[in-house]
Amino acid sequence: MTAIDKYVAPEYHQHNPNSADGMEGLKAGLGAYFAAFPKLTVTPQRITAEGDLVAVHSHFVNAPGERGMAVVDLLRVRGGKIVEHWDVFQAVPETSANNNTMF
Repeated sequence: MTAIDKYVAPEYHQHNPNSADGMEGLKAGLGAYFAAFPKLTVTPQRITAEGDLVAVHSHFVNAPGERGMAVVDLLRVRGGKIVEHWDVFQAVPETSANNNTMF
C-alpha cells in the first residue's frame, strides 16, 4: 500500500467501474481486496511496454488451492507514475479446449 504514494499520481484515473478515481480511491479498493484475501498471491507472467503504456499479465490466486484468475492490467505512465489504469480478468477454468495454458 505504501508504494501507491511513490508510484501513483494524484490525478490517477481508474477505468474499473468498481473502483474510484484518485490515490484515495485506489487505496480504499486495494485495501478492501487485500483484507478480503490476506493470502493473495500475484505472479507476473509477462510485462510489456510501449511509449507511455505498460501491460502486465499476471496470475492472481486469492487463496491457496484455488485456480485463480488471469489478469491483464494496462497502465498509462507519466513521469514515472501511474496516471491511468484499465484491467481485464478471466477465471482459470478447470478444463480447456486446448493444451495451452493461460500463462
